[in-house]
Amino acid sequence: MSRQNFERFAPVDEVEKRYDFLKRAAVHLGGRAVEMTRGELVIEIKPDGSEVTNIDETLNHEFIEMTQREFPRDLVWGEEASNSEKGDIHAADKEWLWILDPNDGTKKLIEAYQ
Repeated sequence: MSRQNFERFAPVDEVEKRYDFLKRAAVHLGGRAVEMTRGELVIEIKPDGSEVTNIDETLNHEFIEMTQREFPRDLVWGEEASNSEKGDIHAADKEWLWILDPNDGTKKLIEAYQ
């Protein structure tokens, strides 16, 4: 590996901060998901014909809010919402980028709920 490529890696302390944040976010959002399954599940159809639930949308928005509080410059490209233009590779190359699918398995969630 050349020195030039090595310099592109993030400083270890920045990686550790985001790793700690991700662990906290996963615990919080996992708890929220469980909590929300005890309530009403609202199902809508997206323009592409796939299903989305209020749980998907809530978790996506909460992750964006959590990220913006802790790392305001970070980009989030979520399945249900984003805080920046998806596909803007130039912006993504300059900032931290989170790619989010808040509930991988919406169909299974709906089946289990019903």
